[in-house]
Amino acid sequence: MARQAAQNQHYVPKFILRKFLANKGKERVNVFQKSTGKEFQTSIANAMAERRFNEFLIDEDYYASFEDIACRVEDAVLPVYEALVKKQQLTGSSEENAMLGVFFAFQMLRTRAYRDNIKNILQQFHGKFEGMGFEGAEIDEMGAQTESDVARNHLQFLRHSIEDFSATIGEKDFVLLQAPKDRSFYLSDNPVTLHNDEKWNGFGGNIGLSVKGIQIHVPLTSRFMLAAFCPSILKSYKADFEDKSAMMCRLQANATLSAVPLVSQRKQEFDVEMDGLKVGLAKIENFISATSAGTPLIATPEDMDFYNSMQVANAREFIVCERGDFDLAQRYVKKHGATGGGWRMKVG
Repeated sequence: MARQAAQNQHYVPKFILRKFLANKGKERVNVFQKSTGKEFQTSIANAMAERRFNEFLIDEDYYASFEDIACRVEDAVLPVYEALVKKQQLTGSSEENAMLGVFFAFQMLRTRAYRDNIKNILQQFHGKFEGMGFEGAEIDEMGAQTESDVARNHLQFLRHSIEDFSATIGEKDFVLLQAPKDRSFYLSDNPVTLHNDEKWNGFGGNIGLSVKGIQIHVPLTSRFMLAAFCPSILKSYKADFEDKSAMMCRLQANATLSAVPLVSQRKQEFDVEMDGLKVGLAKIENFISATSAGTPLIATPEDMDFYNSMQVANAREFIVCERGDFDLAQRYVKKHGATGGGWRMKVG
């Protein structure tokens, strides 16, 4: 298309931003900026968007635009998103899982932070090849990327990768998380976060869409977050439930069949151990039940700190909070600094 007036194009869609409004009438959100520590309010027309973000120059007079495609993808995932937010329950259908996989993948790939990552990879390759003594126009071009070049590489990568990313995420177990009444989920400008409790074996890392134990999170609204868990996690929970149930039975049987009654101190120790097992079992059973039924799992205050901290860490620059409560964000940046943008790929 020929040059036209530049428009703000969103990399976090307005239909999500509308679920975090501080001023519904004027469609304004509360924002925290990592690099400056400032808090302010702005229209969603300006939030998590850039001029011509989904466009790149073909020549001096013409742009190629990805904006129409981005809008079509948003239109495709919107019915599933709205149904989930309204009903507050996952159906578990293959159609829903597939579309949620698209939702996760597209939101993950489309951000400014992901574009920065692609630019960083190209710069690393250029440095590696240059250090090895390679020369040539292609290597020079790799090291002289304009913003339009980076945009083109990013959008082409998105177009070629989204199908595989979507399919991988769609095979995971989806879990709906709900904030307690006195808390709100943060939404960052790079909102799809990855976490893994599995130990890193020192080779390849433990962060990746197909890595065992991976947890992927994205806020849906200020009250709800959606998680996509590696199937090994639910399997581990079920095994843990069976182990703890068997342990409780053994302890109870031993106490009941013992020829010598438990003395007072030993009885107290026994009761404490049994109470701990019961609490642990209840938590595990709650997770398994919510995952199976598709109902929300209520987050604890500790959970909320964890999820919101991940949004702050992953954010390139901006974080939105419906309540305007950025105390955790301020503390996180003070302790860890304002850098972010999520995980970074490195060229070995």
